[in-house]
Amino acid sequence: MLPDPADIDSYFEPFLGSAAVATRYIGKSTCVLSDANPRLIQLYEGVRDNPREVIRALKLLTYHPDVYRDVRHAFNGPADNTERAAQFLYLNKTCFNGLYRENKKGEFNVPFGKYANPKICDEENIMAWSIAMNSRGTAFFLADFERMISFAQPGIFYYFDPPYVPVSDTANFTAYTSDGFGPSDQARLVRGLSQIDRRGAKFLLTNAAEAISLYPDWHVTVAPVSRSINSKGAKRGKVDEILVTNYPVWDLGAHVGSSSLKEKA
Repeated sequence: MLPDPADIDSYFEPFLGSAAVATRYIGKSTCVLSDANPRLIQLYEGVRDNPREVIRALKLLTYHPDVYRDVRHAFNGPADNTERAAQFLYLNKTCFNGLYRENKKGEFNVPFGKYANPKICDEENIMAWSIAMNSRGTAFFLADFERMISFAQPGIFYYFDPPYVPVSDTANFTAYTSDGFGPSDQARLVRGLSQIDRRGAKFLLTNAAEAISLYPDWHVTVAPVSRSINSKGAKRGKVDEILVTNYPVWDLGAHVGSSSLKEKA
């Protein structure tokens, strides 16, 4: 469902997160990657610009709850990009479930995770990321998604993976930043998609199936996705998500026209 890197001028991803989808384009297209989380942007810039220093810092850290506590404390204070990248990667590999969460003060507060032998420093992967990001322009911005939409024009492809609409009152996680991401932000994003349309750019957006009524003007495909974040193993499994595009795509899953989810629209 994603365009080939050769068929676009540049790739924009305003909710960068793990950059899993961006790996299709990094090193192959001009990439403009952004997020509202400053520590995340520091992580990528640190790996891009100083990979060997990041690796050196990671090799000094051991898997121990006392070390974890000290790194988490430092992570919630000031740091340059190299220090931040090492802190972020360490915490990601050693915290509970690899989760990222902030409290209202903007502090990372995930507890220590219990693993047999976590790989804290993946030296080969860090170097590969740095080489790819430097081989063809990869720029990072600390910005709200609306700022990045303002660049929309023909030839640009946007991928949006915002914090999802809650699937229930108790399954509501948007704490990737201290401000969260509520209904008014979801509405702002829908207005942004209309702006992208008017300017001739293309987009693909993913969200929970419960958000289907927000996107009546575009192509919607429903697909089952495996979920493994739930703290209770029995509740991990497949859930429906939606893929929204402003261009026609092949049918990945059950299209909204033939899905029971149509009744929720």
